Amino acid sequence: AASWDDVSEGRCPRRLGWRMREVETGEVRPARCDANFCGWCGPVRARQVAGAIPLGKPERLITLTQVGEDHDRRRARVKWLRYLVERECGRIEWCWHCEPNPGETGHHVHAWQRGDFLDQKALSRLADRCGMGRVVDIRKWERPEGTPGIDYGLKLAGVSYGLKLAESVQMMGEYLGANGGRLVHQSRGFFPDGLRAAMRAALGGVEGTWVLERGGVV
Repeated sequence: AASWDDVSEGRCPRRLGWRMREVETGEVRPARCDANFCGWCGPVRARQVAGAIPLGKPERLITLTQVGEDHDRRRARVKWLRYLVERECGRIEWCWHCEPNPGETGHHVHAWQRGDFLDQKALSRLADRCGMGRVVDIRKWERPEGTPGIDYGLKLAGVSYGLKLAESVQMMGEYLGANGGRLVHQSRGFFPDGLRAAMRAALGGVEGTWVLERGGVV
């Protein structure tokens, strides 16, 4: 039976006894269930998402504070905020995630945004109107040279550059609970070809035809 001990062995505990094989070359790799809640696959996917976010070409990093205690309410507020921003400031695209504030004082949201310029005073006023407080931060974002992914945020996912809370098996549940089971939320146009395509591109793509089959990995 699968156990958490298998995580340290570099295998998905929900796909033990299975592997992926490339039809033409015969190359084999460990099989993954690719579930966010999986103790092995979730952190792997978190790192992939962290690498995908820069491919959406964000221009600014936004932090919203005191966004609410309930995920559905937070999501509705962020959606409402985007509507108000686009009505007043212009077209934007963004992706975002939520984390608990230090000291258990609520939750905050990090968002990577591109599009028309968004003034901090306007953002503060609109965020307050949506019930998320007036304390906000917006700054220019540039990927630091030599880093594979986002440089700040998603601390609960555990990667070196983003999604930091989700890379930890112990903290993945807390991160997913704060985000409704998802690693990241994005507006429809942030990833032009979709998040999955961006995750593949972040890894340089996956060449060949792979099939799932029983067997170990040599």
